[in-house]
Amino acid sequence: MKVKVKEITLGCMPIRVEGDKSDCFDLVLAEEVTLKKGELYVAKLGVAMELPKGMIAKVYSRSSTPSKWNVQIAISCLLYTSPSPRDRQKSRMPSFA
Repeated sequence: MKVKVKEITLGCMPIRVEGDKSDCFDLVLAEEVTLKKGELYVAKLGVAMELPKGMIAKVYSRSSTPSKWNVQIAISCLLYTSPSPRDRQKSRMPSFA
């Protein structure tokens, strides 16, 4: 099964963690965002994903993200499923400071 990923914003293509030894990828924001404490924002990830039927992708913060950037994924875990028109659109991540 292959996940199709389209880079919408230059520099946002997911990077495989630990090379070919892992199924995990690092995602980056496609925009610079400044949040005040308690503020919620839906950030652009700069990619569009299409998953094979029946596959689910889970997006978690790295354990260092809250302490390094003072931000967290607002719903703890972001789930993508397919097929869905959303998967062919720009991916976004709800986050708060």
